[in-house]
Amino acid sequence: MSAGFVFALFILSSLLGLENFETHALQASISEAFEKLTSWKKHRAVPNYCGYLPDSGPCNFRTRRFYYDKESGDCKEFTYNGCLGNMNNFESKASCKMVCID
Repeated sequence: MSAGFVFALFILSSLLGLENFETHALQASISEAFEKLTSWKKHRAVPNYCGYLPDSGPCNFRTRRFYYDKESGDCKEFTYNGCLGNMNNFESKASCKMVCID
């Protein structure tokens, strides 16, 4: 059973006022799972490579990437040349923020 299906079942049972043991157990399980999903970021360490300076690499395939800029505390765009470089190199600003910003 997928998490989305379980969540939809929880919402539906709440809206319909279905009050029984199974519903309460399901609600408790969903609440616990949601807490684990939302709290993982509080307990993780930011990887060291988030502090690396952007490295475009030596190749000639220019593409837009993002790196975490420690000084500004934000993810910024840079041109990646398609090979080598370092791990402070993300395909999207969102993925950069997810990994490098607390």
